[in-house]
Amino acid sequence: MTASPAVLIATANRQWDTDLRDCLGDAGYEVLLPVRSAADAFEKAERHRPSIVYISKELDGDIDGISAAGFLSRISSAPVVFFADNPCPGVEARMASASPFGYISMPCHPVEIRTVTRLTLHLSRRFSSDDAMVPICASCKSIRTLDDTWLSLERYFEEQRRVQFTHAICPDCAGRLYPEFVHHFSG
Repeated sequence: MTASPAVLIATANRQWDTDLRDCLGDAGYEVLLPVRSAADAFEKAERHRPSIVYISKELDGDIDGISAAGFLSRISSAPVVFFADNPCPGVEARMASASPFGYISMPCHPVEIRTVTRLTLHLSRRFSSDDAMVPICASCKSIRTLDDTWLSLERYFEEQRRVQFTHAICPDCAGRLYPEFVHHFSG
C-alpha cells in the first residue's frame, strides 16, 4: 500500500486552514500540522518533503506568503498552490512571479479543493518525472513546450523547470577550442 500524499498548508487565516485540513483529510491526504509563518513552512518542507504546498499571501512574521512561495519553489520539488480571496491585479502579478503551480479562490467548495489537489499532483508528477518524454529538435536542440512553442535548451529549463545555468567549458571542448592554453595546464 502506498502512502497518502502529504499536504503542507501555510496561512495565518485559521478558518481557511481548517477548511483545507478538513477537506483534504476527509479525502485521504496526509495533512501536516499547519504552519503560520514562512520560517515554519521552510522548516516543515525541508523535514517532511510534502507532495503539495498550499500557501496564502498572509503569513505571520516578516516574510509574506508570496515571497515564501518563491523560495519554496526553489528549495522543494513540491508544487505550490496559492489560495486567496480575490487578490487585486498587483497581488496577482506578485503571485505569478513566484511561479506557483496554481491558484484557488477562497472560500471555495470542497470539490474544488480536491480537484485542484488531484490535478496538481497528477500534472506535477507527469512533468517532473525523470522518465518523461521531452520533444527536442534533432538539429538545433530546441525543445517543444506543451503550447507548441520552441525554446532553446537553456530557456526551457530556466522557464519550465526553474533551473538556473552557469557556464563552463568541458575538458574536451577546451582542448579543441583552446589547445595552446590546455597544454599549459595539463602538463
